Amino acid sequence: MLGGEFIRREINSNVDNVAFDVAATILNPLNPVSNAINSFTSFKPFCSKNDGKGDQTPTQPDSESSASCSVGVGSFDPNEIKAPSGVGTQRWVSKDALLKYTIYFENDPDSATAAAQKVVITQDLDPHLAPQTFRLESFGFHSFTFEVPQNSTHHEDRLYVADSVGVLVDITAGIDYVNNRLTWTFESIDTLTGVFTTDPFAGFLPLNDSVGHGEGFVSYTIQVKEDAVTFDSIIAQADIIFDYNDPLATNVEVNIVDADAPVTEVYPVIAAVDSSHLFVEWHGTDVGAGLQAYSLYVSRGDGPFLPWLQDTSLLTAIYNGTM
Repeated sequence: MLGGEFIRREINSNVDNVAFDVAATILNPLNPVSNAINSFTSFKPFCSKNDGKGDQTPTQPDSESSASCSVGVGSFDPNEIKAPSGVGTQRWVSKDALLKYTIYFENDPDSATAAAQKVVITQDLDPHLAPQTFRLESFGFHSFTFEVPQNSTHHEDRLYVADSVGVLVDITAGIDYVNNRLTWTFESIDTLTGVFTTDPFAGFLPLNDSVGHGEGFVSYTIQVKEDAVTFDSIIAQADIIFDYNDPLATNVEVNIVDADAPVTEVYPVIAAVDSSHLFVEWHGTDVGAGLQAYSLYVSRGDGPFLPWLQDTSLLTAIYNGTM
């Protein structure tokens, strides 16, 4: 099992008044809450061909045509989802871990010609995730980051950011428990009318620049279902809609569940050289992410177990004690 905690086991060897216990730490213990990526990935530019009716079809430019791609007035977004980095190449995550996901979006200046007025982000939850554990986290755009009240599963607010972006912004976010779908909606609100802007050049997310004013993100945390088992996969992908464009799918992120604790054992202790030098040997197994290190504890008499060796890769050691 992942998580970075020592997995304590019953005493396996007890020689007179000296007892040993072993605990294993997992390969690269996961700190699931600290996996948010704080920078945006560089995206390959797209072109957006306008049909004159406001609809845009994203096309991948080739090396010869990308510089001359014609665009209409509209916004466009490369986008990305980041799941917990996990452990190892299979990106193991503990069944008990709090998993954080972040979805990024950008109004790409190489493809768009206007600020984005409305952005809708949706994600269908993987069936191995527990919807009741979903909690909203921070979100942001332009130069702003906004914190959501703790333990929130739904959030609505009007953001008074017109001094910076020229419009007010309405944000609605939450979960549809019937369909297990997450949704975030950003809308640009005219400062005079108090309703959605009709100015085609007004919008809360301008073309991106060197300081990231055209970037945004949303984030949330969630946990794995109680009945998940080791080797279950968690697949994450989101859709992002800019204004009236078709949904654009993000990349796919996959994590593998590690639901089983490691098994550790101390072999019977024998005298190594004499009765005051004890040869201690131990081993462990794990069916999920694998073992990284062992921690050995020793008890003298009926006293408590105290640390002897911490985070060691050794499988044997000599203990200076008395049999």
